[in-house]
Amino acid sequence: MDRGAHSKSEPKLIHIIGYPSSGTTLLRDILDVHPDLRIAGEMPLLLSLVSVSDLTITRENFAWVKDKVLLTDVYEHFRNTKLTYEDLEQRFEKRDGFKVRHVYAGLLDAGYYAYYGNKTPQYTESLDELWSLFPMTKVICVVRDIRDVVLSFKKKWNKSCLLAAQKWTQRMRSGVLSMESMPKDMCLIVRYEDLLDHPQQQVEAICRFLEVPVSDRMLNHTRFRRVHFAGKKNINSEIDPSNLGKWRTQLSLATARRVEEIAFEMMHRFGYRPEVAERSKRLWWVQRILLEFRDGLAALTFGNKYSQTETLWDRLEHVSLTLKRRLFVRRS
Repeated sequence: MDRGAHSKSEPKLIHIIGYPSSGTTLLRDILDVHPDLRIAGEMPLLLSLVSVSDLTITRENFAWVKDKVLLTDVYEHFRNTKLTYEDLEQRFEKRDGFKVRHVYAGLLDAGYYAYYGNKTPQYTESLDELWSLFPMTKVICVVRDIRDVVLSFKKKWNKSCLLAAQKWTQRMRSGVLSMESMPKDMCLIVRYEDLLDHPQQQVEAICRFLEVPVSDRMLNHTRFRRVHFAGKKNINSEIDPSNLGKWRTQLSLATARRVEEIAFEMMHRFGYRPEVAERSKRLWWVQRILLEFRDGLAALTFGNKYSQTETLWDRLEHVSLTLKRRLFVRRS
């Protein structure tokens, strides 16, 4: 089936990608309050299901596949865990068999929506696997000024600004290359700054991309959000345009210059103008190894503000999950 085609018996899928601290959660909140959209939180291990993406799911193997899909939901975003094979037949029409995408959409919610999906920034580096698993999914890539991204990494998680800039550059380059190989109606890039400066215009553009009507709820998403998040500073407040350009007063000139040098090429690609760097200058591998070690220690320290990692055991579990995801990406 053509990747851009949808039929009544196929669930329409949409996934939000990007980079951590770039506005993917904000966009997820805006979209998820739309009555025609069901967008879950992060599912970083979902792509491990690529190995069964072509499997025909029948009444006989449904329970096994369902359990396999449920195991990827480490953050418990599936709402319809009591899904049955009969439910699939009722929602997507009776047939000889289903695919993983049907089980995934069915587990996300028992309701009927125009689109089902999740927001997982890490999919940006694994878009080919995402499209292999879900051949018809659309993607919205959220991009934010790398200088504000690294500032957020430093303030929230005590992570290296330079290493964050290097990873941002690699991931966004990988995502852009994958998106350029897909039909234009499958991919949309949204700049975080445009979303904050011109929310009405961006919401209308996204709804045109998805071919759904604009909902007034989207610009008042905090009033209608289905799930509230504790411990995340800006999640439970309305869109705030003042949350832009803080790097100018909170990053040192030397750090800003190195960040711009590392991200020089991709900054231009997304329309961000370097203000202190004059050329591209990569982060050398020796320095990267040292910064990876430093960030690994930062993930275990109690100055790290991960809301879901308040104890050392929770932090170790988070690190374990991150390693599992990275191993899958590299293996793929």
